[in-house]
Amino acid sequence: MKLINKHISKIGAVALIGSFILPLVAIAETSTTSNSGRATTTKSRDDIRERLDELKERAKEQKQSIKEEAKEKRDELKDIRDETKERTQANIKKRLEKFLRNLTKRFDAAIERLRKLASRIESRISKMEAEGKNVTEAKGLLDTAKLKINLAASSTEALKLKTNALLATTTASSTDLKIAFKNLKDDVKEVKDDVKAAHAALVDVINSLKPGRNKPKNATTTPATTTATTTDEDDD
Repeated sequence: MKLINKHISKIGAVALIGSFILPLVAIAETSTTSNSGRATTTKSRDDIRERLDELKERAKEQKQSIKEEAKEKRDELKDIRDETKERTQANIKKRLEKFLRNLTKRFDAAIERLRKLASRIESRISKMEAEGKNVTEAKGLLDTAKLKINLAASSTEALKLKTNALLATTTASSTDLKIAFKNLKDDVKEVKDDVKAAHAALVDVINSLKPGRNKPKNATTTPATTTATTTDEDDD
């Protein structure tokens, strides 16, 4: 009986100890599981945060790359616009230069025609003077016309010099070209006016040589002389 009680006592002690140990094991296991879950959760959060940081950095790099590419494109377009503008302005300068060269050539040609006309008029005056005609007025007008022709020639040469100087120092910018053309505008007008004045002076000489305005130097008011004068004029 005592032996049985002893065994029962042992069993009860074991059961009592088990009742204390099992909850502790369960708690320990639960604690371990909980700690493991927290560790896993923490690691997942760290992984997500790291991934987000990587994505942010990648997005930042892509954004910077796009900005740089956009800047390169803008620079390329600017270079193209600048080159196009330079070519356009260079072409404008060439056209302006060609226009001014041709203009001075036309002035030279006009002056040369005036000189030839003056020479023919001078020959006519000499012939009429040899015939005894009074050409004093015509000779004076011709001298004036020659002076005006020379003035037109001088104005043309001055225009050439100024044109060459301006074109040599003027850049192809639209502003400089406008200023250069404006500076030459008055000079061009001056040459035109001088050429017109020289031509008008020669017309005056021609008009002075028309019949009725060049009586013989020794003409008188007697009927006989009048008849002779009329005959001379008719011969002209």
